Amino acid sequence: MRSNPRTRLRRKTARAGFFNRRACVACAFLAFSLAVVHYRGDIPTLFPGISRESEPKLPNGSILFSAFSGNTCRQSLIDNATGQIRDNGFVDCDAEKAQTAEKWTKQMAKQRQTAIRDSFVNK
Repeated sequence: MRSNPRTRLRRKTARAGFFNRRACVACAFLAFSLAVVHYRGDIPTLFPGISRESEPKLPNGSILFSAFSGNTCRQSLIDNATGQIRDNGFVDCDAEKAQTAEKWTKQMAKQRQTAIRDSFVNK
């Protein structure tokens, strides 16, 4: 018994429609995944109400490129939140090193106090 050509055609178009819908969903999911990966650094700025208390707040850092002669260094600033490095221009090496050492000492003292205090808390 031969099947009706119209029925066969309807089955083929229904099957093609199913695969087309599945392909569209797969492409949309892939596009969404790529967008999330590409813009992952901007996601926390979209939702400012969400706070991450468990992550330690790291200070922003700087890189000093000292010259072979003279007291002028080139400084680059590191933003730990985004991972970007920006140029800050030329600065006085001695003053910047003293300021950085002072900030670092204060930050380490705070972290040390927090670590000591947390060691007495029963978790």
